[in-house]
Amino acid sequence: RYEGEFQNNIPVGIFKYYTESGMLKANLEYFNDGKSASARLYYPNGKVQAVGLYSQEKKDSLWRYYNDEEILVLEEVYQAGMLHGEIKKYYKNSNVAEIFTYVQGVKDGEWKQFYEDGNQMVKCLYKKNKLNGYYIRYYQDGRREFEGRYYNDLKNGIWKFYLSNGNLNYELEYDNGQLLTELELEDE
Repeated sequence: RYEGEFQNNIPVGIFKYYTESGMLKANLEYFNDGKSASARLYYPNGKVQAVGLYSQEKKDSLWRYYNDEEILVLEEVYQAGMLHGEIKKYYKNSNVAEIFTYVQGVKDGEWKQFYEDGNQMVKCLYKKNKLNGYYIRYYQDGRREFEGRYYNDLKNGIWKFYLSNGNLNYELEYDNGQLLTELELEDE
């Protein structure tokens, strides 16, 4: 199941953990009197799946996750087992797919999504795990597709929708998620 060395019932050095079929699934190097471990997790094919640090048996600091081709797909920052900091997801071409921020396990801050070519797709704001504030979606060429505001995860106020040429197409007005009015504009 595993192999490693204990001193005074405290793990020291490198421990290797195996699957039931005998394949290596994790390699942990203990330090700080066994309270911390540098971890490397593996796929069944032997490729690296994740690299990070445990402190007091909880994820801590930067963790990097890879697909089965060992291409970086996700970076997460932890503090005492909770997401805390900037999280990044990646496309296979290594471009950033999205960035968001957690504070003590709660999504809080700007969230950005990107097209695979690197151009911005969405920009919005989270506060305490809910959409609160601006929300903007872009066409792939960088022009705005639509924009509006959220309040406690509900659309609120005027939402504007644009044609791909940049001209305003129509507007919708919301009050706490309820559609109030729709205003269509004439083509110019």
